[in-house]
Amino acid sequence: MQQWYYTSGKKTYKDMEKTRARDRARYANDPEFRKKKRARTLARQEVRRGRIDIEPCTLCGEGGDNVIHHNDYNLPRDITWLCPPCHNAIHATLPTF
Repeated sequence: MQQWYYTSGKKTYKDMEKTRARDRARYANDPEFRKKKRARTLARQEVRRGRIDIEPCTLCGEGGDNVIHHNDYNLPRDITWLCPPCHNAIHATLPTF
């Protein structure tokens, strides 16, 4: 199998294939993961198609490279725009299972 660097020399093609295989297995066996994956995909498509505009961070007002945060994966179009530091802070306070 080929091994080549795909992101700044840190990960190899082999690593990428392992990640894809793990995600495929998880997608097949975990309904909650499927729900998250579908919500994320739908949101990215809506942004790419221009149906959802990228907005400033809801918490601090920072513009720029904001990310989508889903409060509820059952409502994939109900999103909150957060800057990476605020997004990390929110996930640091959420319980992990």
